[in-house]
Amino acid sequence: MKSFWRKYNTLRNQIFLLFSLVSIVIVVAITSFGYNKFIKVYDTIIQSQLEQTSVELNRAMEAKYEQINSIASQVATDEDIQKLMFDLQQGPPTVSMEQQQQFKKVLRRYYPYVTTIYDYRFYTMQGRPVFPSSTSLQHAISPQWITKAGEANGKLIWIGQDSQNMRYSYAIKTIRSMNHSFKATGFLVLKLENAYFNTQFENDDNFVQIFDSEGQKIAGPESPNLLHGTQEELRINEKRYKIIQSVSADTNWTVYVAQSTNIYDGKIKNIRYFMILVSIIVAVIAFILSWIIASSITKPLKRLTAILRMNRKDNKMSTIEASTHNYEFHMLYKTYNEFITHINALIDEVYEKQLLQKQAELKAWQSQINPHFLYNTLNSFYWRLIEHGEDDLADQVLSMSELFKYSIHSSKSIDIVSLEQEIHHIDNYLNLMKMRLGDRLQWEVQCSPTLENLQIPKLLLQPLIENAIIHGIEPKRTNGFIRIAIIEAMHDITITISDNGIGISDNILQKLNNQIDLSRDNENIAIQNIQMRLSIHYSTQVAQSLHFSANKPCGTIVTLTIPKGEFT
Repeated sequence: MKSFWRKYNTLRNQIFLLFSLVSIVIVVAITSFGYNKFIKVYDTIIQSQLEQTSVELNRAMEAKYEQINSIASQVATDEDIQKLMFDLQQGPPTVSMEQQQQFKKVLRRYYPYVTTIYDYRFYTMQGRPVFPSSTSLQHAISPQWITKAGEANGKLIWIGQDSQNMRYSYAIKTIRSMNHSFKATGFLVLKLENAYFNTQFENDDNFVQIFDSEGQKIAGPESPNLLHGTQEELRINEKRYKIIQSVSADTNWTVYVAQSTNIYDGKIKNIRYFMILVSIIVAVIAFILSWIIASSITKPLKRLTAILRMNRKDNKMSTIEASTHNYEFHMLYKTYNEFITHINALIDEVYEKQLLQKQAELKAWQSQINPHFLYNTLNSFYWRLIEHGEDDLADQVLSMSELFKYSIHSSKSIDIVSLEQEIHHIDNYLNLMKMRLGDRLQWEVQCSPTLENLQIPKLLLQPLIENAIIHGIEPKRTNGFIRIAIIEAMHDITITISDNGIGISDNILQKLNNQIDLSRDNENIAIQNIQMRLSIHYSTQVAQSLHFSANKPCGTIVTLTIPKGEFT
């Protein structure tokens, strides 16, 4: 798997995949956006067509209703009807046979105009039947409709379906006498066939239902689901319909138009397939173009890679002819040639330095004869003094020999020693200083045996002790004492060097402590040396832990905290 990944994880393949992915995302985004936009526009067109159909059907319903209203007005204002209704309102409560015949004669003139009017019925204002003489008005029609008709000032009031026969509906109109100050003389009730309002719009995919202001269905096919309501879609027998409604301002009737979406769904499906096919073709073209572009971009890089592989086998690297493919690759080739020229010069320089280093190593081996000669000479002095009974002086010579040997040589590393070796070196140094100061110099070392193998930088403490002797104890001219305390904590070791010398002024203390800052120019070489080695071997924070303070009532205290187990 790794070899496969290494083989095909090339810049050309990465560019190809990136371009292809971007192309696919763009194609999918454009296709999805275009398809959704088309669906919305298509739905808007269908919605607009249905709304137009609904409005036209509503106008047709209004025209039919207006025709009925016109016939009702003509009947109500007919001179014979006007006279008959006025006489019956003023006369006896019964209707004579002659008056019945007059009603029939008048109505024969109006029946042919609107055949959908099944029956004309007349009633007095008290609800007494006039023609035909059957049940009273209150038994045929609810009182609320009689009240509305009286308040309508002669306007035709639609009542709704007959409770006994759903094929028929009723409408009522007040008859007013035009010759007697439009006094109400009775009611005209029309019985109409609902089929009159049916449309020619119904087929397998479409149908219309009409409802009056009370929500009663006037016309339309019988369906298990009435269109009356607020829904925009309806499903009947696994068939989905879109529903549009239109309300008449004159009659307050609502026309619901339901149209099947099967035809539109088929067209949308074909368009979807077409857009998918176009997307696939565009994606394939994008893949081909991506491969061509990726190959064109990476061709100069492949050439450069091949030259680098050839150069890896030679001692000296060869340059390449600068490409004019484009500005970036031209600069890349030019920079590569400059780099190769510089590398070849460095290779020659390294060869020369290796020769010089070998010569320096030979001289270094030769120079080691001098320190060994010095060690042997000091040892000869030591044994000669022992023979003459000069034991104290012999000890001083031995301390000097070990001090010299420790300062310039270490068996393990140039700059790494154990704490035990460092303490032994300090004892040798103090022994030499005691030869000069005599009993004026005393010292004490406090260190746990468990810390003797701790690795620290060499000559870390001796410069601090040297400063304590030279600047503190020696100018005092009285007995001096140096205490070296090495205290172990959980993660750190604190080294404290204190003396009872003449002390240091506050200005010098501040100056010394400020010198701990690595960003400043240090003047004290010993402190700078300790500080830099602490920073290299540990960290800047450890270097800044070197602190100078006054030892009351006199003297100086130097503290240093180094971590355990973090020496590098």
